[in-house]
Amino acid sequence: MVASLLIAFVPHIHCNDPILLDLQNHRSQKLVPSRTTRLHLSITTSADEELLPSIREAIQEESEEENAEQLWEEATDTVATITGLDKKQSEIALAKAFGWRAWVKVTSKIARRFMKTSLPSVIELNKALDWSMKTGPLSFSQEQIQIAIGNNPEVYLIDPATTYKTALSVAPEPYSDPEQFNDLAILDPTVLACTFNCMDKGCSSECGNCWVSYDLKTKSS
Repeated sequence: MVASLLIAFVPHIHCNDPILLDLQNHRSQKLVPSRTTRLHLSITTSADEELLPSIREAIQEESEEENAEQLWEEATDTVATITGLDKKQSEIALAKAFGWRAWVKVTSKIARRFMKTSLPSVIELNKALDWSMKTGPLSFSQEQIQIAIGNNPEVYLIDPATTYKTALSVAPEPYSDPEQFNDLAILDPTVLACTFNCMDKGCSSECGNCWVSYDLKTKSS
């Protein structure tokens, strides 16, 4: 699917669900060349930027890779080049996705033992971004991938293809239909983080990734 394709019509649905109403409005236009998301790019805060020297130091000291600093710089350059994010935004997104931002913010050495950090692979980053922007069903524009990464870097910088399949497999009606799910993901890319549905499996303390929590949050916003 490419961004210039016509978006098909759906039958009129009489409901008050804000997500469905948004989808109806989204698909009521014959041409939607930009397929605009309803989210905005998360702004990099000065507090995040102040953490960057500590993050770089931690990567150099704690990573088992001898060339960790070089690998980190190459990963940052890759994200910035493909997505159009600036270097600081790209580096902060990577730090969030691969655990370094959280690791630096925690001062307890005991707590840090239980925290997972890793270095990104440029090959895997290219694969993840290629899926989101070209080979996958979402075909995000550069602006859309910026917003997606700004909100969920751990999804879109690691393995969005697998996360997409998981989120779709547990999605409630009508989003269990791939076309409806794709339209929702274009409007709100954070939906790929919904990889659990307590309506099917019961609560497992997965509220941050649950479709029920997402639905409640959307209706209250």
